[in-house]
Amino acid sequence: LTRKGLLLTVTLTAGHSSSSSNGSSSSRVYQGIGEAAPLPGLHTETYDQVLCQLQMLRVLLQNVTVPYTLALLSSQGFSHWLTHTVGLNPQVLYPSVRFALESALLQALAAAQGCDVRDLLLPAGSTAAGSSSSSSSVSVNGLLPGTGSSDDLLAA
Repeated sequence: LTRKGLLLTVTLTAGHSSSSSNGSSSSRVYQGIGEAAPLPGLHTETYDQVLCQLQMLRVLLQNVTVPYTLALLSSQGFSHWLTHTVGLNPQVLYPSVRFALESALLQALAAAQGCDVRDLLLPAGSTAAGSSSSSSSVSVNGLLPGTGSSDDLLAA
């Protein structure tokens, strides 16, 4: 079984006026990367359909303002931003494309705020259950194939 995927890079530019005598302005650039890799048997979208949607997003996201508070919005808030700012019905996005977009935006927003994604998503002063704020580990949730015994899966 071969799984193909694509990476989406989102670049946010935070500009500010410079006080230099030549009147130039400077801006800082922040990037985030998201993965769109449909899983055969789980996702209905194909690699080519994902590629097409990512190419569409590339055009739609040009010069779009991304609020720093986007990470704090619920799923409905993110959908509202997609609809009213980007001009895209979020229901047309394939799940793997939406995951890539949300992941890339969260990474870029976290970089812009000088923190990691975990800190961006947690309320101020709180920590994830069972972890300390200085933890460098990440819990991972993975999908396992539904065939074979658990011993077979562990041996693979």
